[in-house]
Amino acid sequence: MHNYQSGALMKCFDPHSSQVSSLIYLDDVKQVVSTSWDGAVVIHDENPADHGLILRTMDAASTHRGDITCTAVSLKQMMIATGAADKTVRVWDLGTGKVLEVLHFEYEINHVVFLEPFPAIIIADTIGWLHLYGVHGSRFKYNSPLKFKHMFLHGGTKSGSDNLILGPHARMAEGKENALGDASTPIMSPVLALEWRRDACVLYTGGDRGQISAWDLAPALLELGQFDPAFRGKFKSRKPAATAPSNDPIPPTTT
Repeated sequence: MHNYQSGALMKCFDPHSSQVSSLIYLDDVKQVVSTSWDGAVVIHDENPADHGLILRTMDAASTHRGDITCTAVSLKQMMIATGAADKTVRVWDLGTGKVLEVLHFEYEINHVVFLEPFPAIIIADTIGWLHLYGVHGSRFKYNSPLKFKHMFLHGGTKSGSDNLILGPHARMAEGKENALGDASTPIMSPVLALEWRRDACVLYTGGDRGQISAWDLAPALLELGQFDPAFRGKFKSRKPAATAPSNDPIPPTTT
């Protein structure tokens, strides 16, 4: 840990035995979650002045069989979600360190994010699929009622150009998507970055060809609310339309 103003080294943490793949700082509790290609998922206390203290390690017997590639933490849900090259996502109990569920996929996992305040996570794989899974508190717990494709070029907001597919636990429904680029032949593209804007129900995705897209998930989440009460009443904190992303395509930016 370094002082951001002076760059001076403040303290070190106990090292992993292989490459560190992610670090997440939990400001509310002054803790650091680290994951590594060695399979370890570790929670550190950053309060000791001279050296970080290991508070808890997730159950090593239940960890991934491949490099951990991504991590997300929800203090509200008291969960950690990790994705890996073994084509699984593991959901961990933040308090006990026990694995709660192992989700299996066809492809390696690139990214995962909690969709707070909804009881759900979004999982992105290396081929370009994004999957929404319910977690504790949802009727869709550890099932996927929604998935959609991340494309190299999207069809913008043209009706029917980019559909969010509600899976076997619900019915088909259309979602709205704002994206950089014009309509073209769809080419699936891996998602390398995810960011969730909870106040506007917008999911931002970054791809391997430089594209950035903004997905308005509100219509699909409202649709899921018809099947799952846990998704209803979660939109009161959403910003008015005037401050949320519009339904017009985002204009390309120049650098």
